[in-house]
Formats: sequence, structure tokens, C-alpha cells
Amino acid sequence: MATAVLAAMVWASIDARTIIYLTYDDGLDVHSVELAQWLMDQKDPITGEGIGVMFFVNPCRFIGANRPSPWTGNCPIVGYENKSALDAVRAMGHRIGNHTYDHVDLTNDLLTATEREYQIGGAEKFLAPYEGPGKHFFRAPYLSTDARLIALLGSNPQFSNIIGPVGCDVCGDGVIATGPSKGKTVGGDWDCLARFPMETCRDIYLGNIDGMARTHREITVLLHDNIMGFSGKDTALQFAKVLVPAIDRSKFEFRVMGWHRGRPIRGEWGPRR
Repeated sequence: MATAVLAAMVWASIDARTIIYLTYDDGLDVHSVELAQWLMDQKDPITGEGIGVMFFVNPCRFIGANRPSPWTGNCPIVGYENKSALDAVRAMGHRIGNHTYDHVDLTNDLLTATEREYQIGGAEKFLAPYEGPGKHFFRAPYLSTDARLIALLGSNPQFSNIIGPVGCDVCGDGVIATGPSKGKTVGGDWDCLARFPMETCRDIYLGNIDGMARTHREITVLLHDNIMGFSGKDTALQFAKVLVPAIDRSKFEFRVMGWHRGRPIRGEWGPRR
């Protein structure tokens, strides 16, 4: 009886915590595997599980990728990452998602329908072996969506297995609340880390997470493992080491988007932002 009561108390405490889904965009980058391992080493004090995340990936970053689209937002001319990194990240328990082949703004009025379809479908073809069974997840670059994109995802049979576009509740933008830079705004981790100390950027994330937790039981957080201006550096890893330990694990539980303890979970992944 005592064991049953203890188990019930443990699961009640888990259920009382707000769920955080960490997501990383624009990778994989040189230090993404190192980041993925560090996250898995951060064990939950109740469940003992590491932090699984969703990496929204651009295939253009990999050796042997197709020639980049002329509409690419930030992909190199020649891919540099080995596909074995995808296997390594997946094997740890993280998930891989679709972020278009070349990080193209799909709402660009100059894009042809064929290019728009290729950006999602080409990435899906490349990433399918790493995305695993069940539903696959898609996030649009720049979080840019419009009626054409929604219609394409809903009407094209090759995208019937895709959930998305996935938005974010905490996207890294905000206003600095204290210190000499009080009142200044930032557009995301990529913007904040280029201009301010990591602790300042951390505090923006923490404030937004706490604020969102007042009304949401599930919070999707957007970060980047390939940060504009820091490609090839371990900035994302160092920022994770500043941000993640500051999140109160008695109030928040990290889960990987889509699956948890071997079973599907609901998840609130709509395009709020």
C-alpha cells in the first residue's frame, strides 16, 4: 500500500508541473550533437529522464545536399554537416522535424508553387529516415505562414502525415526588464545573444516562460542550434548551460514533442506565433 501511495504522489507531482517542449531550429550545426548529449545528461529529479528536444532541421546543411535554392534564407553554398549527426541525435532520444530544405520563406509572393512544394517535400524525403514512425512535424522558417501554405499542407497527399506548421509560445523575443539595457527589445535568441550577455537573454526566456505558465499547461519554446552569426560555434550549447539549470524543475517538466514514455501525447503545437 505504501508503495502504491508513493507512486501516486510521484505521478501527481508530475501531472502538476507545466510541460516545456524545447525546440531548436536551423540545424544541425557543428556542435548540435554535443548539445543533444548535454541535454540528455540533465536528468529530471522525479522521473530521472534526460531532456529530449525537437530539432527542426534544414537538409541544405548536410554534405551531399542538393544545390541551395536561390530563395534560401541562410544556408551555405556547400553543406558541411555529416548525416551521421542525425543518427546520433535520434539515437539519444531526440526528435527530428522538417524546417524546409533550404530555410526559405514560404510566404514569399515570388515563390512558385513548385518551389514551395519542393521545400517541404524535398526536406521530408531527406529527413524521413530520421523522423521515425508516426506523425512528422513541420515548422516554417521565420514562423511565416499564410493561407497558401496552410492549403498546401492540408490538400497535398504527400503531406498527410505532417503536423504543422508548429508555432511557439516562447519565441525568444521580449523586452529587457532590468539593468543598463532596460527597455530595449530583442527579436529572438539570435538577436539577443549578438547584443547582450547570455544572462540577459536567459532572463527574457525565464520571464516569458513564467508568464505563459499562468495560462498554459504546455509551453513550446523556440531556440536555435545554428544561431545566425555564430555558425560553427558552441553558442547554443553555452546558452543552454545558462538557461536550462535556471528553470525550476519542481514547476516544469521537459518533454520531447510528440512522444513521451513511448506513447503519443496531445501537445499544443499550433501556430500561435
